[in-house]
Amino acid sequence: MAGITFDHADLPIGDVYLPGHFPHGLPSPAEVRVKAAQDGIDTRNTFRPDPVLYPELGLIIKWGRDITIAEGQCLWFMSKHLRGVVPVPELYGWTVDSDQTFLYMQLVNADTLQGRWNDMSEDDKLDICAQLRDMMAAWRRIQCPGPTSNDSRPRTILSTVMSWLRFWRPAPAIRLGQICGQALRDILFYNAGQYPAGPFDNVHSFHDWLAKLACANDARKDVEELSGLEDSVAVTFTHGDLDHSNILISKKPDGPPKIVAIIDWHQSGWYPEPWEWLKAQMVAGHSSQWTKEYLPRTLRPARYEYHYSWEYIKMATI
Repeated sequence: MAGITFDHADLPIGDVYLPGHFPHGLPSPAEVRVKAAQDGIDTRNTFRPDPVLYPELGLIIKWGRDITIAEGQCLWFMSKHLRGVVPVPELYGWTVDSDQTFLYMQLVNADTLQGRWNDMSEDDKLDICAQLRDMMAAWRRIQCPGPTSNDSRPRTILSTVMSWLRFWRPAPAIRLGQICGQALRDILFYNAGQYPAGPFDNVHSFHDWLAKLACANDARKDVEELSGLEDSVAVTFTHGDLDHSNILISKKPDGPPKIVAIIDWHQSGWYPEPWEWLKAQMVAGHSSQWTKEYLPRTLRPARYEYHYSWEYIKMATI
């Protein structure tokens, strides 16, 4: 299938309010903090406090210094370009106050896959896998911003040679980062004390940096366990946290289970192609039934050599 064209210039920036659902406006940051305290949320935790819920408004607010507008931009992009294909919570707006970002989103009335999986029939489990497979295939078609080679102008010998030379050099415009081009916020980097990370100009520079989480200096040259980090892998848009708690499905009385929302895009961005699989099996557990039997139905497993190097790095960050 054709890729989905992406341009950073299309993303909304600054404070954003998408009118329509809240004619009287959204709760202000000050009101959210008061509500958080009333709900027993520790507001001294300014990094990533628990979300604030307004069930009567169908509203959830993620807030804190670690929350970024990139997650809101991701929801906005999915809703605009993949509506009906990748369901996500509706985005109502965002604002930044006192170094904290406030994301205003739809509180989806649904069950988590985590809460329902064990009671599902085999047919329903396979159907959920098929739904998730199609959704992942869709968001992985979002094209990483980079140079294009579809120049149809007449070629001279010199221009042809110059074109070849460009392909031999790293492509600095292909960046591994959040949807807005900012640093990646994967939990693996947080555990390693290197958070956020990047952005990176290409897979080679990302792998060089990643390898140094396990071993300093020229880690990829010196450590055989890191040889599986192939720079030739593709770059794909990645959710990065496909835990069953982040997959929302229709309520039990509403017929066969359907995925109604994929939530928590905080760690998302452009990563090496194997990253989605590696993170999904990490959160589920290597030996879980999901990883062994069902995850391969949704996504191609990472190559053994890449997986081995990734696990070596992950263990070094614990």
